[in-house]
Parts: sequence; C-alpha cells; structure tokens
Amino acid sequence: MNRRHWLLVCLALLGLTSPVFAQAKKKLLLVGHPPDGHPPETHEYVAGLRVLAKCLDKVEGLEITQVEAVGAWKDGPELMARADAVVLFVSEGGKWLQTDPERYKALAQVAKRGGGIVGLHWAVGTKDANQIADFLKLMGGCHGGPDRKYTVVETQLEVVDAKHPIVTGIADFKVKDEF
Repeated sequence: MNRRHWLLVCLALLGLTSPVFAQAKKKLLLVGHPPDGHPPETHEYVAGLRVLAKCLDKVEGLEITQVEAVGAWKDGPELMARADAVVLFVSEGGKWLQTDPERYKALAQVAKRGGGIVGLHWAVGTKDANQIADFLKLMGGCHGGPDRKYTVVETQLEVVDAKHPIVTGIADFKVKDEF
C-alpha cells in the first residue's frame, strides 16, 4: 500500500471514531395534555410525564422531548416523524388521535418504520365506538366504547416485608385509583 492509501485509511478511521459518526441518540417523544375535568390530582398527564422523563433522564443514549398537545397541535406530526418512540398520556386517546388525520397518519408512520408506541391509562381508550376500529389497528388494544366499565377503588396498602429491596423507602399508604 502506498503512502496515499495509508493516509486515506487513517483519515477514514479517524472519521469513524469522531463524535459525528457516533451512534445517534434514540429520540423519545412524551405527549400529554392538561387535565380533562377529573378532580384535581387525577389525570395529571403533563405532571405524570414529567415524573417519567425524570426517571428516564439518566438513560444513556436517550433524548427526551416532552410536549403538551393542546388543540390542533400543529407541530405534532413533525415531532412524531423525528421520534423513535412515542408515549401518549392523553385523555381519550382514540378520540385525541383521530381528531386530526395528520396526527393519526404520523403515528401510523412511527409504527410502520418499527418505532415504539406506548399508551398510558386513558390514552388507550375512547367513548365513541366508531373510533375503536382504527385505534385497534394502530395500538392493538382499546378500552372503551359505550359499554366501557370502570370503578374507583380506595384502599389501604400495607407493606408486608419491609426488608425486601423492592419496597425500600415505602411505608403503608392509602391509594385511590380508577380501574
């Protein structure tokens, strides 16, 4: 190999080790919106996503974008197009997703290219039976329709084995949640 070839090989190797060629961070889009009329401290979508973002903040190679999707949410399709995964924490996700055909199309493109889609709580539901079929195609499951049922449970939870590592720092507590 002559000196010119060696120089080209060395430059190529230097280029591959530069930060420009380092593996790109995975882009996670967290989508929430304001409370939906439930009592205060329930269905706190944006606050819940802040907690999730904080939990994921230390994950190496992950770039997190958190947005509040209010109204038409014009930036939504573009943000989804750049995301490797999308977490929806919105009210009545079937309705929210199908309110804007571009929004639905953008999320369908995430799925088509093998991106991740996660729906939390009411983001996997809808009241209108007409929204279920398309939502099922995209999400694989749906809670809802006119016959949907839920209950609110209030109970006292007791930590039985306080020495188990999974309950470190947790004491007995009261919970009120919707199932």
